[in-house]
Amino acid sequence: MPVWEHARQWAYTGHLAFEEGLIANGAKCDLIPTFGGLTSDHPANWLTYVPELYKDQHHDQVWVWLPHVEYGPDFFPWLKSHCETRVAVVSESLQHTKTEENTYGKLKDRQELVLNLLKNFTHVLLFDDADLELVQSRLPDIKTFWCPGIVPWRSVASESEIPDTKPVFLGTRYSDERKALIDLMEQTGLAHSPTLPEDQSIFPEQFDSLHEIVLNCLRAQPPSETIGQDLENLKISYLAAFRRVRKALYNKWMEALESSTASINLPSIFKAYAGRVPESMAAGRPVVSWKPQSKRSQALFTPGEEILWFERDQPEQLIHQLEWLKNNPKQAKEITERAKEKILKYHTAEVRMRQALDWINFGTEPDYGENTILNNTEKNPNNIMSEQTATLPAELDTLLREADACNDRGDSNGTINALEQALAI
Repeated sequence: MPVWEHARQWAYTGHLAFEEGLIANGAKCDLIPTFGGLTSDHPANWLTYVPELYKDQHHDQVWVWLPHVEYGPDFFPWLKSHCETRVAVVSESLQHTKTEENTYGKLKDRQELVLNLLKNFTHVLLFDDADLELVQSRLPDIKTFWCPGIVPWRSVASESEIPDTKPVFLGTRYSDERKALIDLMEQTGLAHSPTLPEDQSIFPEQFDSLHEIVLNCLRAQPPSETIGQDLENLKISYLAAFRRVRKALYNKWMEALESSTASINLPSIFKAYAGRVPESMAAGRPVVSWKPQSKRSQALFTPGEEILWFERDQPEQLIHQLEWLKNNPKQAKEITERAKEKILKYHTAEVRMRQALDWINFGTEPDYGENTILNNTEKNPNNIMSEQTATLPAELDTLLREADACNDRGDSNGTINALEQALAI
């Protein structure tokens, strides 16, 4: 059964934010939740019910997240027969060192697992740009798209007043390298790694309770002619509650980032910038990150202007950057403002999904603002809205807020009605 302890590793910005961005671009989305650790025939695995729910339907596009979910033998043949444009979303790095593979056994077979799964798709969105060449060389018939981290436009802070607290690393201590760096930061007193913000809230318990209830409902589904409608009603109710609790957990995460002086991104088995980098920039906090390995990831944000780097094998550089932030609050805020401007212009969910749809439909290559520093005279980040992210008319903004409120209280009819009016505008 899905539990928050395991589900927390899949960030909101890596899945539900995609749905937000697609809907904002006029796409009609139907979401099927999937969770790692469930067998393909597990009662709580919604993929088991896909053929029943969609037996008479075809779709323009289907997006499928890899690699953590187990897909049964009948899933991909069914998928191919119902959709010509099949888009895989790969949220993990596919290339690792021998040390990483020996430390984390699941990594040894991941690359071949994903490459084999990708044979069922026409397009793939890769979170790690270093994997573009790998996939292109091994699977030349699949179209590849680099998808750097995103945040929903609504979550970008309007102000960047930095509090008088400490820089933080928010995340798990899953490696000896991370533990050593956290110990070093805390020994100097320059930064710390507090308890994860959601752990002090009611939302992890709500997440677990929701899935326990849904699992019991799925187990009780009667083998009758009405099972399709019963499942559809259960899915609608479940997704309303799922989005609500998942959004609440994401909001707690963003609140924790906003309560810090700066955000620290420590090395991980994911080789590009982790989601906390754009999330922290959106929260209006300067970011100190380990220097990513690939040239394109490095080009997303300019060091010293929009981000601060430290070399992975030189922890003293991390301490130096934290000391610099502490001693230069004015420059730290300037870095914050420039980074937030770049997030708004290039890295919101709404922008990225427009880019992805244009790439799928027309082959248009996206502009991520690589090696670009925005004009410092643009002082108000709320006005840094590119042609890809237009300023919302007041009436449209009101309708979207109404849809959000209806969704939060589980009013699916009200949500649909507000969104239909917004789409008409």
